[in-house]
Amino acid sequence: MQDLEKWGPVLLARRMTPNRSLTAHGRNIVILLLTGASLAIGTLFWILGAWPVPGFCGLEVAAACVLLRRNARDLRRIESIELRQWSLLLSRTDTNGRTIERRLSPYWLRVDLLDRPGAIVRVRLAGHGVQEEVGRLLGESERRILAHDLRLALHSCRNPDYGWLDQKPL
Repeated sequence: MQDLEKWGPVLLARRMTPNRSLTAHGRNIVILLLTGASLAIGTLFWILGAWPVPGFCGLEVAAACVLLRRNARDLRRIESIELRQWSLLLSRTDTNGRTIERRLSPYWLRVDLLDRPGAIVRVRLAGHGVQEEVGRLLGESERRILAHDLRLALHSCRNPDYGWLDQKPL
């Protein structure tokens, strides 16, 4: 069984990460600009006699730095799905770098698209006592595409094409 999983063809592979448009260099530039603007405003108000304002400007910059770094740390999150003929491997890595893997049998799985009005669209793999939500890091349209692709891949896994057996040798 191990050899079949290892050498079987990959029917579907998806690697999902959070969408972040701000790079580390861009984040540093934003922090520098915010610090400079806050320093200028704080100095102006200090000269005008409003001495508490520079302290609040410093707190504002510190809070922005903490939130931007926390946002950047979220980039470490990864979710991946790899479907082979004999197994579906679901792997999740959190912000601390810990990876949790779960191997499921594709023959018992179904893909549920939970789409309720006013709620976030969710994709769930369910079957045989298993329920796993996938695509947590994706947007709504990407989740719908993932559900469609998973359904197609699971169908092809359960119904392999053996048409090549009908071909006559040359």
